[in-house]
Amino acid sequence: MTMPNSTIFEKLENAKIKTINGPRWLMSDLVNIFHLKWNYHIRPDANIRSLILNNNSYFDQFITTTNARRPNKITGESVADKIIMENTKTIVHDYSLVTPNGIQEMKNGMDAMVNNFVAWATLNPNLPIDGGLFGRIYFMDLGTDYNQMTARHNELSRIFMRRYLADKEKQISGILYRYNINFRDFAVSAHRTFFNNIDSEPLKKMYNISIRKSDPIANYMGHTSLRAKFNAYADAIDKLNKTTMTDPASQFIQTVMRNLYNARNDMIYHGNKTPEQDLSRVSVPQLAKQRTRESVEFIKQHIHIAHR
Repeated sequence: MTMPNSTIFEKLENAKIKTINGPRWLMSDLVNIFHLKWNYHIRPDANIRSLILNNNSYFDQFITTTNARRPNKITGESVADKIIMENTKTIVHDYSLVTPNGIQEMKNGMDAMVNNFVAWATLNPNLPIDGGLFGRIYFMDLGTDYNQMTARHNELSRIFMRRYLADKEKQISGILYRYNINFRDFAVSAHRTFFNNIDSEPLKKMYNISIRKSDPIANYMGHTSLRAKFNAYADAIDKLNKTTMTDPASQFIQTVMRNLYNARNDMIYHGNKTPEQDLSRVSVPQLAKQRTRESVEFIKQHIHIAHR
């Protein structure tokens, strides 16, 4: 079960080790907090190397831009080794690891003490589950308070929720095609149900969103409304898969519209805002590009590659 961000924040703060070179964390603590894939039969540096190489698409972009300016090319492996050499320290002590097979007690086991950059690099940027997204924000924005980190987490969550919603929309498109129902007509009805009969164009003007006519309003929805719409679609698909009714298509559409109506009311009741009040002027694609730039810049701040 995924821990709440508040619990992750508290655990990371408690696990923080103060040193003359800045705060450090033990990889064993990070493995237990974030459920990292860790082979305790091999050295910590080999595990860290594997996590960095498997997790970080941002390093690929860093390497590409760096290699464009130098004749002697660098590789992901050389970058990972440089990170480990300059930012980790191997220690031996007794500790416990939470593994898929239960608790593993390590007596005089090797562990690694790492700085915030290594900790950030070992967390998968594409998986918000298990707190990975919040963890990367914590280590990149070290020193900011919990509320600021939560706001940043909510904003970046839009990238993932938009992706998940798009997957559900593709599933629904296939379902409607099977029953010879026009997806566009369905999408318009779904939008109007969720946004209280306000069409996309008036919404864009109302909230001063300068976007192309073809750009879907979902690219500008906040994480709360994206999640609400995703859950509405997911529940309807699940019910369709279990139905034994003779007219499943009609029942499916009714379920979707009812779910969206309820989702809207839940946002108002629990969050005190409507879906149309949960819009951003920054699109999800723009946000994703911004996040990539920030991540590559963060890497540049911590890795010095000589131009040769």
